[in-house]
Amino acid sequence: METKTSKMEVRKEVRFAVVMYGGVSLAIYINGVAQELLKMVRATAADAQDEGPLISDEELRSTERVYRQLGQILGREGEEARELVDPDIPTPIHTRFTVDILAGTSAGGINAVYLAKALANGQTIDQLKQL
Repeated sequence: METKTSKMEVRKEVRFAVVMYGGVSLAIYINGVAQELLKMVRATAADAQDEGPLISDEELRSTERVYRQLGQILGREGEEARELVDPDIPTPIHTRFTVDILAGTSAGGINAVYLAKALANGQTIDQLKQL
């Protein structure tokens, strides 16, 4: 059985500037926000050759599937709507999500630094969640 993976046909880019507030009481909440931002970006990011997605459809986990579907749906204005549920028809990614600017204070700053490092180097931030 041959697996089909979505292709990149980026027409739009949604860019985010994020401020992560600090404080011990917000540390876990802000880490959850950082985890989701990382999943959102990775789900619609292109590989090094800019030919296909960084993560194949089979490798998507949890909410990454939702962000991939959003990237497939947004940017299709004027096209005939097509079902996304058919796994035999790979739907191109039309919209890419990007985090441009990260700022934060205290625990938010620590989460922002980890997120920036993970985005720049293709890493995860699971160690920070465990910490």
